[in-house]
Amino acid sequence: MFMKLLGRSVEDLERLHRCRFIFWCDQSLDFNTLCALYAVADVALITSVMDGMNLVSYEFVACQASKKGVLVLSEFVGAAQSLRAGAILVNPWNITDVASSILYALNMPSEEREKRHNHNFMHVITHTCKKWAKTFLSELDDTVAEAKLRTK
Repeated sequence: MFMKLLGRSVEDLERLHRCRFIFWCDQSLDFNTLCALYAVADVALITSVMDGMNLVSYEFVACQASKKGVLVLSEFVGAAQSLRAGAILVNPWNITDVASSILYALNMPSEEREKRHNHNFMHVITHTCKKWAKTFLSELDDTVAEAKLRTK
């Protein structure tokens, strides 16, 4: 049902505007192909209602060094915590909000696109798994040292 509705909506848009706006791919892609698609996208729309360790938004930002695409992100995903200042946050259950956010993202002034992208890009390149592991181990060492002092 959803796929039929999506297909009809995309066809209507393409017929009306005589160009292709949405590239829908319902299959797995290898990582290089995925990165190439991220790099040319104007907008990434991530509307999960719940997730755990989803890296899609971070991958999109990392691949957008020259294009500076806009991230429209569900307020319910984990990445919303760290990328909120650069993303447009939406409630995925509010279709009107999602639609207006997509329109805003597509028409966003280049200065704002760049500012939002730069914020997210700096977060992605400075908050690496290596930094996370180093911080975690350092805090673990501190906790062990404090526990030893308390037991003396």
